[in-house]
This record gives sequence, C-alpha cells and structure tokens, in this order.
Amino acid sequence: MNFKLFPETILFWQWLPDDEVVTLSERELSCSSCKDDSSQFQTELSEFMDFFHPQERQKFKEELEDTINQPGKTTESYYQIKNSEGNYIYAAIIFKSGVGADNKINVCGMINNRDNKIRKLKELQKTRERFLLSKLGSQDGFWNWNLKTGECWFDENMYTMAGYKNFEFSPNFEEWSKKVHPDDLPNLRSEMIKHLKQESTFFESEYRFLKKNGNYMWVLTKGQIVDFGKGTKPEHIEGININISNRKKLEKEKAIFNKKIFQTQKLESLGLLAGGIAHDFNNLLVGVLGFADMISVETPENTSVNEYSQEIKKAAFQAAQLCRQMLAYAGRGKFQQKTIYLNKLIRDLKNLLQTSLSKNTKTIYQLSPEKLVIKGDMSQINQVLMNLIINGSESLENKSGVLIVETGIINISHPQKMKNNCEDTIDSGIYVYLEISDNGCGMNKETRERIFEPFFTTKFAGRGLGMAAVRGIVKGHKGGISIYSEEGKGTTIKVLLPLHNNAEIKKIKYISRDNLKAGGHLLIADDMPSVLEITERMLTRLGYKVDTVENGKKSIELFESNPEKYAAVILDLNMPGLDGEVVFRKLRKIRKEIPIIIASGYNKQEVCQRFSGKKLSSFLQKPYSLNTLVASLNQIPSLLKKKHKS
Repeated sequence: MNFKLFPETILFWQWLPDDEVVTLSERELSCSSCKDDSSQFQTELSEFMDFFHPQERQKFKEELEDTINQPGKTTESYYQIKNSEGNYIYAAIIFKSGVGADNKINVCGMINNRDNKIRKLKELQKTRERFLLSKLGSQDGFWNWNLKTGECWFDENMYTMAGYKNFEFSPNFEEWSKKVHPDDLPNLRSEMIKHLKQESTFFESEYRFLKKNGNYMWVLTKGQIVDFGKGTKPEHIEGININISNRKKLEKEKAIFNKKIFQTQKLESLGLLAGGIAHDFNNLLVGVLGFADMISVETPENTSVNEYSQEIKKAAFQAAQLCRQMLAYAGRGKFQQKTIYLNKLIRDLKNLLQTSLSKNTKTIYQLSPEKLVIKGDMSQINQVLMNLIINGSESLENKSGVLIVETGIINISHPQKMKNNCEDTIDSGIYVYLEISDNGCGMNKETRERIFEPFFTTKFAGRGLGMAAVRGIVKGHKGGISIYSEEGKGTTIKVLLPLHNNAEIKKIKYISRDNLKAGGHLLIADDMPSVLEITERMLTRLGYKVDTVENGKKSIELFESNPEKYAAVILDLNMPGLDGEVVFRKLRKIRKEIPIIIASGYNKQEVCQRFSGKKLSSFLQKPYSLNTLVASLNQIPSLLKKKHKS
C-alpha cells in the first residue's frame, strides 16, 4: 500500500474496530455505512500503523481509543506518515467516531498533506527560539504583534530604553506609531507591509522614537513573521528594537569631520587659486600704479592728465586691497596688524553702539585706567565688540536691564582650558580682557553647548554666524573666550587677547627720495615684463643704474659674474623655477651682506615670517608706487646719504 499524498491531497479513512480493518478512499466515507467502491482499498490496522513514524504510533493508537470512547467527538492532530518514496511527511489527521446501522462503533476521518506548512512553521519556531535566546542579557527591546487582534507585547526593555516605566503606554501598534517621528513613519510602514506581503524574508527600518524626556532616540527595528495560523495569512510577527543613537551620533560626527576635511581642502584649493591671482593681478597692478605714478610726477599739477593719473592710482589701490582681502579669506595671510588701544577703541565706538542698543538698556563702562594695548586687526576687533555688546542688549528682550562693559589686565600663570565647550586652550602670559555682562534671559545648556556652531542661532532672523565669527577672530589673535550663563540669570562673556609688549605706537618717519644716494647699481628679478619695465623707469628716475632679469636662474648667474657690482637686489617672491626664497639663499651664499628686498602680493607678516632670522633687508608690497618703492629703499642704510655734522 502506498500513500500518494501530494500537497493538499486528501484521503478519507474508516476503521471498524470489530474487524480490525482500515478502509481508505479518495471519496468521503461515512461513519454509519461503508459501501464497496473501486476507489477504495483496505488494510489491517497494524499494517496501517506501520506507515506512521515509530515515535508517533503509540500516540495514534491512544488517540484512536480515546475517540472510540467518546462517540461524536471530532479531533485533529498532526503526524509524520511515510509516503511512497519512503520519506516521512507531515499530515493532518481528523478523527470522528460514530455508530453504524448495525449499532457498532466505528471511526472515520481524513488525512490531509500539510508537509510544506508544518516544515515552514517548525523553521519559524527554530528562528524564534534563536531569537529569544539572543535576548538573554541584552538591553534591546523585544516585541510581538498579533495581527488578528492588533495587540502587541513589549518586554520591559522596550519601555526602559526610552525612559518609560513598564507598561507606561498601551502595548499596541497605534500607540507605538504615535511615538515614531512623523517623517520616519511612512518608511517604517512601507517596509513592514512589504514583509507582510511576503515580499521580503524579514523587515528592518531605522527611525526616531520619542523618549519620555521629549527628545528623540534613534531605533533600529528588525522583525519577522513567526506564525501563519491555519492558512497562509500571517498572524504573528516578532521583532527586536535596538538603540542606535550612539551609532547615529558617531555617523553624524564622522559626517561633520568629513565636511570639515572637505572644507579645508576647498580652502586650500582656494588659497592656491588666490595665490596665483594675487601674484598675477598684483604684478599687473604694479604696471598700472607705477605708470600712473610716473605720469603724475612728469606732468604739472592741476592739469587734467595729472588728475586722471590720481584717479587711476586710487582705483589701483582699491583693487590691491580687494586682492589682500581675498588672500586673507583663503587663509594665505591676515589683515593688516596694527597696535590698538582697547579703551580708546571702545570710547570711539560708544556713540555708534548707543544707536544700535535698545533704549531700555543701561550701559555701564568700567574701563581700566591702565594702558591696554593689543596687536590686531582693527576691523575684526570692532566686529567682536559690536557683536558681543549688541547680543547682550538683545538678551534683555526689550525689558529694562543693565549691560556692563569692563576691561582690564589679567596674568595667566599656566595654560588654561577656556569655558566654552569648544576645548579651546590659552597659553600662559599677560592678557588684556574684555568682559561684557548682562542681566538678560541667559542661556540654557543646549544653547551654551551650541553657541559657537556656524549657523546656530536663537534669533528669528539670525544667520548664526556672529558668535562663530567672534570665536574665529579671537583665536586668530591668539586669544581665548569664555562664557558664563544661566537661564533667567544673564550672561557674562570674557575675551582674552595678548597684551602687546610695545605699548607705544611708533610714528613712521617719512624719508624723502632726496635722502637716497644716486649712482648705485641695482638688480631686479621678476617674471613679469611690465613690472621690470616700470620698476626700471622709477629706479632710473631716482638716479640708479638697473639690470633686469626675468627669472631666478638668470639673476644668480648675473650676480655671480660680478657680486660687488650691485648695491642691492629686488627679488619677486613667486617666480617660476627658482623662486625668490631659493634665490635669496644662493645670493647670500655668494655675498653674505648683500641687501635684498623681497617683493610680493602676500602681506608683510607672512613673508617676513618665511624669512625670519635671515636678515631680510626690506619688504616691498605689490602693487607698489614710486613713494612705496622709495620707502622700501630707505630701509637699507647703505643706500642712504651720510649725514654731515655741522
């Protein structure tokens, strides 16, 4: 006898206890009668039971006897039955007892192939067991969702990981969905529906979940169908919630770090571009400014030609200033450093500040009687003052309040960490401090932590660049900034800037061209023919003899042929091939004391730093005029006339 039970195949069976015979048929059999049919075949009960798995034969026998003892009872059980290929398959067997026409008890029922379904359920059960085993010792949250009733089961971690008490909110899908960030809910639903349609083996989604404290945490949900019930429609789905907030934070920090790297690389590229522009543009401006200067010198005053030349010079100086600003922006130099008296600067700004402050603000200036001198860029220090004082006034929120501006000197005995959540430190030394205090609204912890972030602002129409710029300027001046603030209690911001040692501003003594000795021989090296031409004309007018070369290699060769011939050398810093710095070293090696002037579009601080300790004779800022050239030559004592004692 063979059981040809293909998927969903049904066989009907009947057992007559008195005869110990089992009848099998593809047609339905009744408990009350059994007609002969060609589609039927019969077998002994013992032979029929041989097709059951050995471990389940006793169970079948007991269930058969139990059915006989309870007439009218119908039961269904799953068994493993050997098919025609000798393999065990899962089948659903239905038992039903009844009394026949002869008043004898018999049992009838059905045998239904359920092998695919049972094996799938058992695999899901194994998955579930592994799933639950992984839960031991874990802080992740586990859940089960009954798709028929809509009820959910959440374990304790599902609540505690978000700061809730156990069962603080109802364990159902709707309540859970309310706490998912609205922007993330559509994707979560989409992934779950895709899995319920059995379009994926499991589902997973990352979303933000509302914590009890009102903040959102990042959660990774993974889930899988674990029960199909009696049909093919899913009835239960189980899953796990993993707190991935730290991972998201690291990803965000990595993104910020990568963005900073990109910004740095972009700035470096911009610096290279600006450097090239500065070199070429300033060289062009040397010709424009120089020839305009020569026109003004060689034409009578109060003539239209002379006036035109003055306008050309003004435009050239403005173009040069624009180029210097671009270099400073690209990080290739700073703005012009000047000696600044801080107290004087504040007094000069008083009137301007007063018009910018709220009428309800009472401003008290407590300026130190000491001479507070710093070295810095005037416009940038102005920006720091304006930003901090106006911010203090705005924190009063149109209410009456007090703003105190205080200055003084402080001695920092050892390197200190500034109180600003930016990990800034400041070296030991003597500093000038600027302290601005208000009794306004103050700042909460989040604002204090983010106040120096670019684009972060608490103002309705703010751009979020003010305090970021303040910190950048202060750091650029080798200073530090600290913040002390409490919500509702006001704010104090303290800026420290290094005290400038040389307190006196040295007045530049103008030396006229008449003080220069005529007749010297000068060597000029520059890769721009227009620069060489105008510089030669200006120096010739001053009474010098001039040799010009268009690159560093030729300047070395010419100088080496007769080192004592030249009274001084003017070198362009950025020449192709051998640049000014390399040529400088080689010329000094040939003749140790030769006066050398470096000409460049970069600012003086940057160039002089590159030649620190090398006894650079003078610096010539491009573009230069005749007067600027004279001033640079005046820095070389050997070119000046000797003063005669009367």
